[in-house]
Amino acid sequence: MVTMSASSPRFAALVAAAAAAYTPSSTESPVTSAAFARLATSMLEFAEQASGRRVGAAEILSAGMRSVVLRLVFDEPATPSGSTASARSSCVVKFFRRRDAASNSGGFGYLREKHGLAALGELVPGVYPQLLAADDGRRILMMEDLAAGGTGELKSCAELMVQGSQQAALALRAYLDLWTAVLGSPAQQKTIEGFRQQLSLADPKASSPGSLTSPALALKGLERMVASGDLPADHLARARGKIETLLATSPHQSVLTSGDFSPLNVVLFVSPPSSLSTGNLAVRALDAEGSAWHHPALLIAEVLLGFPSTPGPSLTAYLSERQLQEAALMLAQHLYPGVLTIEELTGLPEVEAAVVIIQSIRAEQAGS
Repeated sequence: MVTMSASSPRFAALVAAAAAAYTPSSTESPVTSAAFARLATSMLEFAEQASGRRVGAAEILSAGMRSVVLRLVFDEPATPSGSTASARSSCVVKFFRRRDAASNSGGFGYLREKHGLAALGELVPGVYPQLLAADDGRRILMMEDLAAGGTGELKSCAELMVQGSQQAALALRAYLDLWTAVLGSPAQQKTIEGFRQQLSLADPKASSPGSLTSPALALKGLERMVASGDLPADHLARARGKIETLLATSPHQSVLTSGDFSPLNVVLFVSPPSSLSTGNLAVRALDAEGSAWHHPALLIAEVLLGFPSTPGPSLTAYLSERQLQEAALMLAQHLYPGVLTIEELTGLPEVEAAVVIIQSIRAEQAGS
């Protein structure tokens, strides 16, 4: 096993090179500070200890307020040791900033991703990154690098949706392939129970382990919608009742997902880089730090509304209302096989409530 001092000049050089090549967004932390260098060095040290291999290059993927994500490339060729971690040419390492992230499962974070990746792997094997190693004390996870070993360029469905009508249609199809597999997985109920048990062991104080993160955002958002005039004041009590009913769904009426329905986190290889094949698409997915069980209508509402939770250009400019409605109906067939029209679907009380939840969460986030 490789062991290196945290003050290793080699680590310092790798971190400095990665920082020089990265430009943080306006919402991210600086990557040129001494504090970041110490953090990144700790992540490299963890990766070498966990894999027994030497890191030859580092790339910063994000330096957000919740987490820091690095891609690390190993120097040595894979060894025949049989270790999953050692058989990778590269890996992704993720550090969670919250100090209670390894003991509190209430929000997006370490515990949700650690146990969520395992649970999602049971639902849809081979789709989400494999968890290679974890360190609860340092709040660091080492995961499979989805970009390694594939042919072509790795693109998110959201990136492809803004590149023209044909690309948008194929990206939507890939997105539906993933979520159809998740909703239709015969392992749903067994996996939900296992996920809840694992989080309960990790966080004995959790009152409802693995349920939706930050549900209060929806209720706060309703108040903002009334203040802005988007929701008549006399509709507030009814809307609140709908939301509270949907949020109170039991695990046995729920599905387990990554908790993030953005097409940004559904990815596939594009080869050549400028086009997509109409054959079977190898769909992968990432970001499980919001893994949760919840009412499946939330996913349907996200599609109906044109993916409003996805940052960047509105995807409704590239996907027609009819495409979105047909996509929502396709997903709904796994839940409501007797519902055949968009009018029937949108008239379901749980779908109406899910639409209000997503709209109110967006209103709260926009106003914060």
